[in-house]
Amino acid sequence: MQNKWQALKTIDIKRFYTAAVLLLLVIVVGAMHNFWVLWAFLGIVYAGALYEATKLYLGKISSLSLLFGAILWAFALLIFFSPLFAFLALFFLLMCLASFQGFTKKGEIIYILPLLYPSIPFLLLLATYQQFGIASLFLLIAIVGCSDVFALLGGKLFGAHPLSPSSPGKTIEGALIGIGVATLIGGLFAYIWWVEVRFWQAILLALLCAIASVFGDLYESQLKRAAGVKDSGTLLPGHGGILDRVDGYLFAVIVFYPLFLWILA
Repeated sequence: MQNKWQALKTIDIKRFYTAAVLLLLVIVVGAMHNFWVLWAFLGIVYAGALYEATKLYLGKISSLSLLFGAILWAFALLIFFSPLFAFLALFFLLMCLASFQGFTKKGEIIYILPLLYPSIPFLLLLATYQQFGIASLFLLIAIVGCSDVFALLGGKLFGAHPLSPSSPGKTIEGALIGIGVATLIGGLFAYIWWVEVRFWQAILLALLCAIASVFGDLYESQLKRAAGVKDSGTLLPGHGGILDRVDGYLFAVIVFYPLFLWILA
Protein backbone atom coordinates (compact mmCIF):
# COMPACT_ATOMS: atom_id res chain seq x y z
CA MET A 1 0.00 0.00 0.00
CA GLN A 2 2.92 2.29 0.71
CA ASN A 3 4.03 1.90 -2.89
CA LYS A 4 0.53 2.91 -3.97
CA TRP A 5 0.76 6.13 -1.97
CA GLN A 6 4.16 6.76 -3.50
CA ALA A 7 2.51 6.48 -6.91
CA LEU A 8 0.56 9.67 -6.16
CA LYS A 9 3.83 11.56 -6.24
CA THR A 10 4.18 10.71 -9.93
CA ILE A 11 1.21 12.96 -10.78
CA ASP A 12 2.45 16.14 -12.44
CA ILE A 13 1.75 18.96 -9.96
CA LYS A 14 1.28 21.34 -12.90
CA ARG A 15 -1.90 19.41 -13.67
CA PHE A 16 -3.50 20.68 -10.45
CA TYR A 17 -2.23 24.25 -10.87
CA THR A 18 -3.66 24.43 -14.38
CA ALA A 19 -6.96 22.90 -13.25
CA ALA A 20 -7.23 25.45 -10.42
CA VAL A 21 -6.67 28.37 -12.81
CA LEU A 22 -9.20 26.98 -15.30
CA LEU A 23 -11.77 26.42 -12.55
CA LEU A 24 -11.34 30.00 -11.33
CA LEU A 25 -11.78 31.27 -14.88
CA VAL A 26 -14.96 29.22 -15.32
CA ILE A 27 -16.34 30.51 -12.00
CA VAL A 28 -15.68 34.12 -13.05
CA VAL A 29 -17.37 33.60 -16.44
CA GLY A 30 -20.25 31.77 -14.76
CA ALA A 31 -20.69 34.52 -12.18
CA MET A 32 -21.27 37.00 -15.00
CA HIS A 33 -24.29 34.87 -15.97
CA ASN A 34 -24.50 36.42 -19.43
CA PHE A 35 -25.27 34.57 -22.66
CA TRP A 36 -23.01 36.73 -24.81
CA VAL A 37 -20.04 36.40 -22.45
CA LEU A 38 -20.47 32.63 -22.32
CA TRP A 39 -20.84 32.48 -26.10
CA ALA A 40 -17.53 34.34 -26.47
CA PHE A 41 -15.77 32.21 -23.84
CA LEU A 42 -16.99 28.91 -25.29
CA GLY A 43 -16.16 30.22 -28.75
CA ILE A 44 -12.51 30.65 -27.79
CA VAL A 45 -12.39 27.17 -26.28
CA TYR A 46 -14.21 25.74 -29.29
CA ALA A 47 -11.75 27.34 -31.69
CA GLY A 48 -8.84 25.66 -29.92
CA ALA A 49 -10.63 22.32 -29.69
CA LEU A 50 -11.63 22.45 -33.37
CA TYR A 51 -8.06 23.27 -34.38
CA GLU A 52 -6.72 20.29 -32.41
CA ALA A 53 -9.47 17.94 -33.62
CA THR A 54 -8.79 18.87 -37.23
CA LYS A 55 -5.12 17.99 -36.79
CA LEU A 56 -6.01 14.67 -35.15
CA TYR A 57 -8.54 13.71 -37.81
CA LEU A 58 -6.67 14.88 -40.88
CA GLY A 59 -3.05 15.01 -39.79
CA LYS A 60 -2.97 18.63 -40.94
CA ILE A 61 -4.84 21.91 -40.62
CA SER A 62 -7.86 22.24 -42.88
CA SER A 63 -8.73 25.87 -43.56
CA LEU A 64 -12.08 24.72 -44.96
CA SER A 65 -13.04 22.90 -41.75
CA LEU A 66 -11.93 25.88 -39.64
CA LEU A 67 -13.91 28.27 -41.84
CA PHE A 68 -17.05 26.20 -41.50
CA GLY A 69 -16.41 25.99 -37.75
CA ALA A 70 -16.23 29.79 -37.51
CA ILE A 71 -19.46 30.15 -39.48
CA LEU A 72 -21.12 27.55 -37.27
CA TRP A 73 -20.19 29.39 -34.07
CA ALA A 74 -21.58 32.61 -35.51
CA PHE A 75 -24.84 30.71 -36.09
CA ALA A 76 -24.61 29.47 -32.48
CA LEU A 77 -25.87 32.91 -31.47
CA LEU A 78 -29.27 31.67 -32.64
CA ILE A 79 -29.36 29.49 -29.52
CA PHE A 80 -30.30 32.70 -27.70
CA PHE A 81 -33.68 32.38 -29.43
CA SER A 82 -33.93 28.60 -29.81
CA PRO A 83 -31.42 25.70 -29.88
CA LEU A 84 -33.31 24.33 -32.87
CA PHE A 85 -32.15 27.20 -35.09
CA ALA A 86 -28.48 26.53 -34.37
CA PHE A 87 -28.76 22.82 -35.11
CA LEU A 88 -30.62 23.54 -38.33
CA ALA A 89 -27.71 25.81 -39.25
CA LEU A 90 -25.31 22.95 -38.47
CA PHE A 91 -27.17 20.57 -40.76
CA PHE A 92 -27.20 23.26 -43.46
CA LEU A 93 -23.42 23.70 -43.18
CA LEU A 94 -22.90 19.94 -43.32
CA MET A 95 -25.06 19.84 -46.47
CA CYS A 96 -23.04 22.70 -48.00
CA LEU A 97 -19.74 20.96 -47.26
CA ALA A 98 -21.02 17.67 -48.64
CA SER A 99 -22.37 19.46 -51.73
CA PHE A 100 -19.02 21.18 -52.28
CA GLN A 101 -17.20 17.85 -52.08
CA GLY A 102 -19.73 16.20 -54.37
CA PHE A 103 -19.51 18.98 -56.97
CA THR A 104 -15.73 19.47 -56.99
CA LYS A 105 -14.66 15.90 -56.10
CA LYS A 106 -12.27 17.51 -53.63
CA GLY A 107 -11.72 16.49 -50.04
CA GLU A 108 -12.79 13.37 -48.20
CA ILE A 109 -15.69 12.37 -45.96
CA ILE A 110 -13.38 12.72 -42.97
CA TYR A 111 -13.41 16.51 -43.46
CA ILE A 112 -16.95 16.51 -42.09
CA LEU A 113 -15.95 14.93 -38.78
CA PRO A 114 -14.72 18.15 -37.07
CA LEU A 115 -18.22 19.58 -37.59
CA LEU A 116 -19.61 16.65 -35.62
CA TYR A 117 -16.97 16.35 -32.88
CA PRO A 118 -16.28 18.67 -31.13
CA SER A 119 -18.84 20.99 -32.74
CA ILE A 120 -22.13 19.38 -31.66
CA PRO A 121 -21.11 19.09 -27.98
CA PHE A 122 -20.11 22.75 -27.86
CA LEU A 123 -23.48 23.75 -29.26
CA LEU A 124 -25.10 21.61 -26.58
CA LEU A 125 -23.03 23.29 -23.84
CA LEU A 126 -24.32 26.69 -24.92
CA ALA A 127 -27.87 25.34 -25.30
CA THR A 128 -27.66 23.81 -21.81
CA TYR A 129 -26.87 27.22 -20.33
CA GLN A 130 -29.56 29.03 -22.29
CA GLN A 131 -32.27 26.50 -21.47
CA PHE A 132 -31.42 25.45 -17.90
CA GLY A 133 -29.21 28.24 -16.50
CA ILE A 134 -25.65 28.47 -15.22
CA ALA A 135 -26.27 26.01 -12.36
CA SER A 136 -26.74 23.23 -14.92
CA LEU A 137 -23.26 23.82 -16.32
CA PHE A 138 -21.79 23.82 -12.82
CA LEU A 139 -23.56 20.51 -12.23
CA LEU A 140 -21.99 19.10 -15.38
CA ILE A 141 -18.58 20.38 -14.29
CA ALA A 142 -19.04 18.78 -10.87
CA ILE A 143 -19.94 15.40 -12.37
CA VAL A 144 -17.17 15.23 -14.96
CA GLY A 145 -14.60 16.90 -12.70
CA CYS A 146 -15.22 14.40 -9.89
CA SER A 147 -15.11 11.52 -12.35
CA ASP A 148 -11.75 12.71 -13.73
CA VAL A 149 -10.06 13.50 -10.43
CA PHE A 150 -11.18 10.45 -8.49
CA ALA A 151 -10.52 8.13 -11.42
CA LEU A 152 -6.95 9.43 -11.45
CA LEU A 153 -6.49 9.12 -7.69
CA GLY A 154 -8.33 5.81 -7.47
CA GLY A 155 -6.30 4.39 -10.32
CA LYS A 156 -3.04 5.38 -8.67
CA LEU A 157 -4.05 3.86 -5.32
CA PHE A 158 -6.08 0.80 -6.30
CA GLY A 159 -5.65 0.33 -10.06
CA ALA A 160 -4.69 -3.16 -11.19
CA HIS A 161 -6.64 -3.91 -14.37
CA PRO A 162 -6.28 -1.79 -17.54
CA LEU A 163 -9.54 -0.23 -18.65
CA SER A 164 -9.03 -0.10 -22.41
CA PRO A 165 -6.33 -0.59 -25.08
CA SER A 166 -7.06 2.99 -26.16
CA SER A 167 -5.71 4.28 -22.86
CA PRO A 168 -3.59 1.66 -21.01
CA GLY A 169 -2.83 4.08 -18.18
CA LYS A 170 -6.46 4.10 -17.05
CA THR A 171 -7.74 1.29 -14.88
CA ILE A 172 -11.11 -0.34 -14.26
CA GLU A 173 -10.77 0.33 -10.53
CA GLY A 174 -10.02 4.01 -11.09
CA ALA A 175 -12.92 4.42 -13.51
CA LEU A 176 -15.36 2.77 -11.09
CA ILE A 177 -14.20 4.93 -8.19
CA GLY A 178 -14.49 8.08 -10.33
CA ILE A 179 -17.96 7.15 -11.56
CA GLY A 180 -19.09 6.27 -8.03
CA VAL A 181 -17.93 9.54 -6.47
CA ALA A 182 -19.26 11.60 -9.40
CA THR A 183 -22.65 9.87 -9.16
CA LEU A 184 -22.91 10.57 -5.44
CA ILE A 185 -21.77 14.21 -5.53
CA GLY A 186 -23.52 15.07 -8.80
CA GLY A 187 -26.71 13.32 -7.71
CA LEU A 188 -26.85 15.20 -4.41
CA PHE A 189 -26.11 18.48 -6.19
CA ALA A 190 -28.98 17.99 -8.65
CA TYR A 191 -31.41 16.75 -5.99
CA ILE A 192 -30.74 19.64 -3.60
CA TRP A 193 -30.60 22.44 -6.19
CA TRP A 194 -33.65 21.54 -8.30
CA VAL A 195 -36.69 20.82 -6.11
CA GLU A 196 -38.55 19.24 -9.02
CA VAL A 197 -35.85 16.60 -9.53
CA ARG A 198 -36.47 13.31 -7.76
CA PHE A 199 -33.58 11.57 -6.04
CA TRP A 200 -33.51 8.59 -8.42
CA GLN A 201 -33.55 10.95 -11.40
CA ALA A 202 -30.63 12.93 -9.98
CA ILE A 203 -28.62 9.75 -9.40
CA LEU A 204 -29.44 8.42 -12.88
CA LEU A 205 -28.43 11.73 -14.48
CA ALA A 206 -25.10 11.84 -12.65
CA LEU A 207 -24.37 8.15 -13.27
CA LEU A 208 -24.99 8.24 -17.02
CA CYS A 209 -23.06 11.50 -17.46
CA ALA A 210 -20.10 10.12 -15.49
CA ILE A 211 -20.06 6.97 -17.62
CA ALA A 212 -20.29 9.05 -20.80
CA SER A 213 -17.36 11.20 -19.67
CA VAL A 214 -15.17 8.09 -19.36
CA PHE A 215 -15.96 7.11 -22.95
CA GLY A 216 -15.33 10.69 -24.07
CA ASP A 217 -11.86 10.39 -22.59
CA LEU A 218 -11.30 7.04 -24.30
CA TYR A 219 -12.50 8.33 -27.68
CA GLU A 220 -10.08 11.24 -27.58
CA SER A 221 -7.30 8.86 -26.52
CA GLN A 222 -8.05 6.71 -29.55
CA LEU A 223 -7.92 9.78 -31.82
CA LYS A 224 -4.46 10.60 -30.44
CA ARG A 225 -3.27 7.01 -30.88
CA ALA A 226 -4.50 6.98 -34.47
CA ALA A 227 -2.69 10.28 -35.09
CA GLY A 228 0.47 9.04 -33.36
CA VAL A 229 0.62 11.80 -30.74
CA LYS A 230 0.65 11.79 -26.93
CA ASP A 231 -1.41 14.97 -26.41
CA SER A 232 -3.81 16.91 -28.59
CA GLY A 233 -1.77 20.06 -27.96
CA THR A 234 0.60 21.83 -25.58
CA LEU A 235 -1.44 24.82 -24.43
CA LEU A 236 -2.30 23.57 -20.92
CA PRO A 237 0.63 22.53 -18.69
CA GLY A 238 0.08 19.13 -17.10
CA HIS A 239 -2.89 18.39 -19.34
CA GLY A 240 -1.75 18.84 -22.92
CA GLY A 241 -4.22 20.44 -25.27
CA ILE A 242 -7.73 21.80 -24.96
CA LEU A 243 -9.29 18.54 -26.12
CA ASP A 244 -7.31 16.71 -23.44
CA ARG A 245 -9.05 18.86 -20.84
CA VAL A 246 -12.62 18.91 -22.21
CA ASP A 247 -12.96 15.45 -23.78
CA GLY A 248 -15.10 14.08 -20.95
CA TYR A 249 -17.45 17.07 -21.06
CA LEU A 250 -18.00 16.67 -24.79
CA PHE A 251 -19.53 13.22 -24.36
CA ALA A 252 -21.21 13.94 -21.03
CA VAL A 253 -23.18 16.93 -22.36
CA ILE A 254 -24.65 14.77 -25.14
CA VAL A 255 -26.23 12.65 -22.40
CA PHE A 256 -26.88 15.54 -20.01
CA TYR A 257 -28.90 17.82 -22.29
CA PRO A 258 -31.70 15.46 -23.43
CA LEU A 259 -31.86 13.68 -20.07
CA PHE A 260 -32.14 16.94 -18.11
CA LEU A 261 -34.73 18.17 -20.61
CA TRP A 262 -36.76 15.02 -19.92
CA ILE A 263 -36.37 15.29 -16.13
CA LEU A 264 -37.46 18.94 -15.94
CA ALA A 265 -40.32 18.31 -18.36
